Amino acid sequence: MRTPLPMNNLRSLIHICKTSTRSLLLILALSIVYPLTGCNSSEGKLDESGKAMNITFDLLSGYDYEKEQIPELVKSLDGQRVAITGFMLPVDFEQGKVTSFILLNNQMGCCFGIMPRMNEFIYVKMKPNTSTKFMTDIPITVLGKFEIGQDNLIGSLYGIEAEKVEISKGL
Repeated sequence: MRTPLPMNNLRSLIHICKTSTRSLLLILALSIVYPLTGCNSSEGKLDESGKAMNITFDLLSGYDYEKEQIPELVKSLDGQRVAITGFMLPVDFEQGKVTSFILLNNQMGCCFGIMPRMNEFIYVKMKPNTSTKFMTDIPITVLGKFEIGQDNLIGSLYGIEAEKVEISKGL
């Protein structure tokens, strides 16, 4: 027959189990949410082709645009070839294909959800005579020339002239 644990040892064991369960749940939640935030270890590295810089919305929106100047690191991307992942909100169509769209960090950043700040979305215009499929509610990666402060249809701070749009492989 087993001897029962003393009461103070039992309390310690219960406390450890509760703490471990909370920690485990936190780790599990973060492992699910973290990839959806656009955070990844490839930021600042060249894409698979070796010709475009991988960037994220964390970099582009990681400052308060109304109170601060655009950081030098973000300014240095102007005119550069970049790859960024987000969600499509179509703006213009031609013959059933999308010719321009808003790239958002998440699916809630539109007129039906949270209104994004000036530095939390990108106006994407396909290169002349090109278009892309209509792809909503799935993460996509846009490859193209990044622009800051260019006049565009929706008044976005950022723009990309896209040469390629594809379903993201990173999520």
